[in-house]
Amino acid sequence: MNHSAQRRVGVIALAIGSLLITGCASGAPPQAAQSPTPVVEPGTARRSPSPSPTPTERRAPSDLSLDHGADLDPSEWRVQWFTFGDGFSELSPDDGNGSWSITDDATQCEISFYQGTLAGIDYSQDDRTITNELLTLMVGAISAGATREDVESHAFDDAVPLFFDDDVLPMRTIWGGQADGGTWLFSARMFGSMGGGIYLMINCPEGQDAMEEYNTLRDDEHLVVDVGPGST
Repeated sequence: MNHSAQRRVGVIALAIGSLLITGCASGAPPQAAQSPTPVVEPGTARRSPSPSPTPTERRAPSDLSLDHGADLDPSEWRVQWFTFGDGFSELSPDDGNGSWSITDDATQCEISFYQGTLAGIDYSQDDRTITNELLTLMVGAISAGATREDVESHAFDDAVPLFFDDDVLPMRTIWGGQADGGTWLFSARMFGSMGGGIYLMINCPEGQDAMEEYNTLRDDEHLVVDVGPGST
């Protein structure tokens, strides 16, 4: 990875990192929409260390739509990423608080994950609005002056396959280009009932398309989401 790419990823990670609280739902009430404040606590949410976790005994609610706003009790449910397959190198290990990243060896695109709770967002809104709010914060970290209206105009409804289920989790996705010829993509799903959710960030070097990378990850089943019972 060249130095300009390292700087770009570092700046974005630092800006987005200011949102993070913990890799699992906190008992404290979410903060109102203000400047995001980091409140890092030990987390329990983890990326699966193997591609074969034990199947869940209970299925997630059938309606996980953005507009309905799935009512998932964080004491009973958890939402987490699972990644599969060869051809990826670890860029940064699981930090124990819901964040880690990998590099696609073929394209050199860098893929960062987060799962957990987030501060600085008004969770009294519906899931679509909350997700757009997070995307606005993320896009604003790399594009000064980006507004909620910009995100709502350019983001689109999307979905990622669910693990152990012939269904998908609705997401919101937005992507764009960098001045150096690289491309970026953010995809997220927030749950008001959980005070957080998941997001994915892809940064690709010049000559690679972040949207194409994202589609490949999903189509080749390198990327799924598990919505299942939490630990008791």
